[in-house]
Amino acid sequence: DQFLREILVPGVGARAAMGEVLMFVDSHIEMMSSTWYQHLLVPILENPKTVSVQMIDSISDNGSTQYLGASANSFGTINNKFAFSWQSDRYGDWLGTEKKELPNSREPFETPVGPGSLFAIRRDEFWRLGGYDEGIYVWGGENTELALKAWMCGGRIVIVPCSRVGHMFRVSAELMKKQWPPEVPPELSEKLNFGFQNATSRLWQTMDNFSKVVARNNLRVLNIWMGEHVAKYRYYKDQFGDTELGPEWQQYVDELETDPDAQLQIRKKKENKCHDFEWWDRHVLVKLTGKHHPWYSPPRSAGLLWQRTMV
Repeated sequence: DQFLREILVPGVGARAAMGEVLMFVDSHIEMMSSTWYQHLLVPILENPKTVSVQMIDSISDNGSTQYLGASANSFGTINNKFAFSWQSDRYGDWLGTEKKELPNSREPFETPVGPGSLFAIRRDEFWRLGGYDEGIYVWGGENTELALKAWMCGGRIVIVPCSRVGHMFRVSAELMKKQWPPEVPPELSEKLNFGFQNATSRLWQTMDNFSKVVARNNLRVLNIWMGEHVAKYRYYKDQFGDTELGPEWQQYVDELETDPDAQLQIRKKKENKCHDFEWWDRHVLVKLTGKHHPWYSPPRSAGLLWQRTMV
């Protein structure tokens, strides 16, 4: 367990940090201005319960390290795989180009979700929220987990256009074969029971261990922060083929009852009197992006009204 914590658990450095503000930074990035940190601090000074996120530009990963230019400002959200994605305008383009509601080009703007490891947060706020869930391993789920609990527990997330970072994405096919996805250490494969023999779905047999880590992380976040909301079961149906999980996946839900890291997050959720997922969908996601979560089904009456409007 100590080996796993040292090499796989997110946020290890946060426990050793002594500063008033923590800065989480990927290794494959470059800050694009000399004042990136000052701009990032301003929203935190205005509201100490702020996760302040940099805007991401691109650096070539083909060996040239060429700066590829600025990205368009976008809202961060989630897709139907419960992974981070971008939305360019508030209503997802359906109002037409002349009526697009775009994020502010210079001022910080609120966003439902932010990308991971390019943000600043007060140290006391990070630990008020329970830090990172240290039961999340390798990659995937940590930024959606932080986003949900930041908003649901009285905080906010903002993207700061004037604090930009060049990020080296894994785009090159040659490099992807060498570097991505990473190998999952045997110790972790054994700990997470990836050799489970009584799998009920073909999906389990065809997924590599990295994909299983991501799916297991998502199940962990969903069950702690989405609870029994209908969206969770629609996600199950979309991703695993049934609203009831097979034993190969259910084991990761069952472990939450005895996992100390999961229980810490559950205690923090109660201590902070956090809102539920329905509140987050209505008062954060819809308010900021104009769209519900990907598994949302409108009431029948609303659907009929929409149809009449379109006719």
